[in-house]
Amino acid sequence: MSCNVRLLRLSNHDPSDLDAQYENIEDVLLHAHIASHHLTTLELEGVMFSCEYPLDLSSCPNLETIKMNRCSSLIHVNIWSRSVRCLCITEYDFYSYDEEKPRAAVYVPSLVYLELNGGRGLVPAFESMPLLQTASIKFDWTSTREDNNDGFLLLGRLSDATNLELISEPQALSFRKDLMRCTAFSKLKTLSLNDWCVEPDFGPLLHFLQRSPSLEKLCLRLSKPDEHAKETNASYVSTEPFLASKHLRVVKIRCQANDERVPKILKVMSSYGVPAEQIDVKEGNWSSEGSYSDSEQSDYSYSDTDESD
Repeated sequence: MSCNVRLLRLSNHDPSDLDAQYENIEDVLLHAHIASHHLTTLELEGVMFSCEYPLDLSSCPNLETIKMNRCSSLIHVNIWSRSVRCLCITEYDFYSYDEEKPRAAVYVPSLVYLELNGGRGLVPAFESMPLLQTASIKFDWTSTREDNNDGFLLLGRLSDATNLELISEPQALSFRKDLMRCTAFSKLKTLSLNDWCVEPDFGPLLHFLQRSPSLEKLCLRLSKPDEHAKETNASYVSTEPFLASKHLRVVKIRCQANDERVPKILKVMSSYGVPAEQIDVKEGNWSSEGSYSDSEQSDYSYSDTDESD
């Protein structure tokens, strides 16, 4: 499929139909290679990939942005592009019956911004992303319950990022296990975490404090404590004493009223060189989905370039 447009949108429904029931709409099967020297933005919604036509975008040398929502596959998927700078994959449904290649493989070496939000099946395997600046990763229980974490090295691929948002259900172990393989986040300046980093212990939080020497801003978004959070046998922090980044100036804790974990967090932070007066605790309202509502500007967004056609 050759095209001369800058923006190409493939969808299994009319985007103007706000009443569309996604569960009753069949996915569109991608049955052609995409090739264009003009294309800069590709948006896929409700698209299913086939083994005959994987998402190899090497013939789109000027492509910069890929947005995928509700895309699926029952085979090994390759997402390949040297030029893409922004990649958003939301509500994915990636399965593969190939035991040797069970995960979707993503090769985007020029990537600057990554969003991975929700989905089912195994978490995609990313190759090196040396230019990555910002990543927003959000896993729910269905994103990780079938993932035994073998070969799962997502956090290692994010270790050079400047801004990280890592949100996960406390009972999902993917982040906690993967964190053990990460030696340092040397460029990290802004970090946003939720309950998984403090339950059932503070190990992941301390790991970031110890291994992020350039950290300037930390935000903890706490919802309801999880009584079923699972511990791991991992040791996140060395036995040697350490102090948090000397650049850390802003620590925000957003929580429900009377969260009993907050005093413990303040004590832990203080013991590692972060004074209580430097920590801003704000109690707020939570949505039915468990997300904190506030008007603060996000550090984890991507400004698209002008797109037309």
